[in-house]
Amino acid sequence: MGDLRGLASVDVESGVSLFTGEPFCSVTATDTTGAVFAGQLTPAEVRTMAEGFIGAAEAAEQEANLLEFLTELVDDKNKAAFVLAELRRRLRAKRPS
Repeated sequence: MGDLRGLASVDVESGVSLFTGEPFCSVTATDTTGAVFAGQLTPAEVRTMAEGFIGAAEAAEQEANLLEFLTELVDDKNKAAFVLAELRRRLRAKRPS
């Protein structure tokens, strides 16, 4: 993945091309060093990314709750984390490609 720096923010703004009248979204990502990466995407592409962000956020919270529950069951956070990782691996293996 290259140089991994901390992500500080991702901002999205709507726009309309003055030349074509087509809608677009400007996306700007800023890291903790102040470096900025920017580009334009279609509204459909931004919606797809947003769905991915929401899905990942939901999964992270569910996994944190599951890890807490597993830790209570086995009374060992390392074993619980291993069980959670194995469960994730098995679920991914069952997904259609």
